[in-house]
Amino acid sequence: MAQLNKRLRRLEIMQAVLELGEWLTAAQINARQKRPPCRRSQPASNWKRRGRIYSVTVSGRA
Repeated sequence: MAQLNKRLRRLEIMQAVLELGEWLTAAQINARQKRPPCRRSQPASNWKRRGRIYSVTVSGRA
């Protein structure tokens, strides 16, 4: 029962974070660059590597 409660709480937290935050795709991040690179995933990849952003996997997609 404790495991179930823990999983439900985690799901509630994840749902709240997704609803409250501003979420951008790699293409949207790229479009906001002053001089966007050719590879549209580059800014998001760089930020993720530096720990400035993170991705969330939903239905197998990040």
